[in-house]
Amino acid sequence: MLFEAILGGMAAASLILIARNTRGSNGFRVAIAKMAPGDRDGEVVFDGKSYEPIVYYSEDPVRDESGRLGERLTNLARSVRVNVTYATTLFKVDKGRLLSYLEDQISKAQFGYQATRHVRYQERIRFLRRLYGEVARTHTPYVHRLLVIVWAPKGDQAARARAEAFKSMVEAEAGVKLERTGESIVEALLPSTASNIVVEAPPSMFAGSIEAPGVVVGRDADGRLVILDWPRDFETHIGVFGPTGRGKTVLLVGLTLQLASMSDSRMDPYAVVAVDPKGDLARMLRGHASKTIKLREGDCIPLPRLEGAVGEIIEEMLSEHRNSSITPCMGSVVKRGFTLYDLEHLPNEDRDLAASMILSSLAVEASEGPLPGRAVLVIDEAWRLSIGGARHMVWALREGRSRGLHIVYATQSPTDLPDPVLNNTGTLIVFGGYTRSYTEAARRLGLDDTRRLLELPVGSAYIKVKDLPPVEARVFGFHEYIKRARS
Repeated sequence: MLFEAILGGMAAASLILIARNTRGSNGFRVAIAKMAPGDRDGEVVFDGKSYEPIVYYSEDPVRDESGRLGERLTNLARSVRVNVTYATTLFKVDKGRLLSYLEDQISKAQFGYQATRHVRYQERIRFLRRLYGEVARTHTPYVHRLLVIVWAPKGDQAARARAEAFKSMVEAEAGVKLERTGESIVEALLPSTASNIVVEAPPSMFAGSIEAPGVVVGRDADGRLVILDWPRDFETHIGVFGPTGRGKTVLLVGLTLQLASMSDSRMDPYAVVAVDPKGDLARMLRGHASKTIKLREGDCIPLPRLEGAVGEIIEEMLSEHRNSSITPCMGSVVKRGFTLYDLEHLPNEDRDLAASMILSSLAVEASEGPLPGRAVLVIDEAWRLSIGGARHMVWALREGRSRGLHIVYATQSPTDLPDPVLNNTGTLIVFGGYTRSYTEAARRLGLDDTRRLLELPVGSAYIKVKDLPPVEARVFGFHEYIKRARS
């Protein structure tokens, strides 16, 4: 348990690494001034809303061979949109005992290598020897404690679940195991002999360099985070393609939760609407939505207007599904926060019509707007919206581009949807496939070398934003983060 922070530069200058994540030019500034152990941690009030700290800590060494861990953690917090303070404290340790501990660990690693000849033991030996040399040269060695303080709205259980998911992402990024502590922030930061401490995020930490929000997707071959800029990369809509089991729904979960978190903390997007005709997406997102609507036979879909060109499109939908029990009614589907439409309990034909009507309702409201703020529609199984050549979907994509409606859709193959839909989709996320027919279909998306799609492992995809070259990325397992948060 050592001060790898010194080697990595994480704690070179101050106790705070980074602290950031809400709106405004100065963001969410957290200051804990001259508090002693035993003092009550006060709630932080921001924009009239009370936040309480959820404190995680790690006493394991933080690996930062690139020297850029602080930057990567900053990007991670910015992208996932949680309110977070990173902090680290340094405590003096007995140099002789520390060297003895390292010698013991080196001996164990050498024994492991002699027994197994596994390369991981060689890597550990090199790491420990390098660490040993650093400690031997250092006049006063330190042990560090890394803290991750997530600020959750008071009483918000969904925010607590997101905190657990974010904790898992930090663990993967920093290579440490974080534990939840029941201590106060001050007790977690201070050694038992300390009397007081001042922890304050410098204003420079909130300046423009980290102000641009984004949504994290995964990691490229060089280990860099792949981030979709908000709202720029969403303005021309996002299409996700891939056969069953390749990772489409998992990606939609991650995108939706991050957008919902941004909506909570920044009110941008104003509304996030997720539509799940099948049930997989809804099951993963259960408990995270501000409102969950489980549609049943005979329910109606609210639309802001039922006459004119809109009425023609609705009539076309109804004529395609004459036996459907779903009907239109006056109203709006644009609600503040994250709304989840679960269509699993509808008959199969009703699911198609309900999904199409929800899309059309958003498009009508955007076209006749203005909307209260930007809105995002996330829809799985988008092939179900191909009624009448997907005329209503093409209309929604075109209207949304300049009117604050951004659509994220997923389907199994580019052949599921007509060319006008694909032509109005600016960001493409294409998972690997199993057959040559899939790779041939992917040519419609403008990818140069579609043969590589046959070689992509499950969970990996090509990401192409407008005219930029595609990037191959490994998508984060967002569903696993949710499982950990719930367990």
